[in-house]
Amino acid sequence: SSALVEIGYAMAVGKPCIVLARDRTDLPFLFGEAEMLSGRAGVPPFAVRLYASGDDLPRAIDEDVVPFYRKHAPAS
Repeated sequence: SSALVEIGYAMAVGKPCIVLARDRTDLPFLFGEAEMLSGRAGVPPFAVRLYASGDDLPRAIDEDVVPFYRKHAPAS
């Protein structure tokens, strides 16, 4: 899918990435590898966060996505 291309490009240029998914088994194998190597071996910060349902997405964004990008945002 285009999401794989977009995430791959973001990682290639060193951008932090966080992926929201309902189940880890729905994700490509490489996402798990990237998460294990996050911040090492030239891999930019990368995280996978799970959510239960569409109703849970606002919480996931507030509690996981926003702090992730605040932590890994480039210094201004």
